[in-house]
Amino acid sequence: MGYNRGMKRIFFWAAFSAMLVMAIFAGEAEAFDLGFLHIVKKPKIAFDRAEVKSVSADGAVVEFVFKADNPNSFGVDHVLLDYDLSVDGQKVLSGRDVKIPLKAKGATEVRQTVEIKFDKVFASALDLARAVLEGKKSVPYAFEGVFKLDVFWISFTIPIKENGDLPLPTVEDLGKAIKKALPFF
Repeated sequence: MGYNRGMKRIFFWAAFSAMLVMAIFAGEAEAFDLGFLHIVKKPKIAFDRAEVKSVSADGAVVEFVFKADNPNSFGVDHVLLDYDLSVDGQKVLSGRDVKIPLKAKGATEVRQTVEIKFDKVFASALDLARAVLEGKKSVPYAFEGVFKLDVFWISFTIPIKENGDLPLPTVEDLGKAIKKALPFF
């Protein structure tokens, strides 16, 4: 009693489905076309640098720059970034579902600009002034985030953690701020 045609068809689709699921979960196969189906490679995203755009007595503007490489033959325009930024051990900023596009087959520079207010870091302007006058040049920061990608039916997460130093304003910056706030000086 051999296999009939219906059983062969069931066996074929079961084997095909099993191979497809293994390829999807492996996630490392080069993107290839199966008609209307695509196997997707996980993009790579890594921290590159933090660019301090400005520092004043009020705060600092910093641009966190990431390098992303999308090996797939299609762009991904719905990458989402969630992040928390702590300065001197205190959480000062959070971002949720920040939308970032990645272009097809190549590198993308991803930039996230944040404005850090020193009143979130120091208890008072006096504490900031004291730190600057005592010679403190910077405070440590910690950027922790996760890039989330949903491509077709496949989800990826790429965690990012980076530590660095955020420059503080100079004594001259504080002097300018005082003159601006108190013009009679």
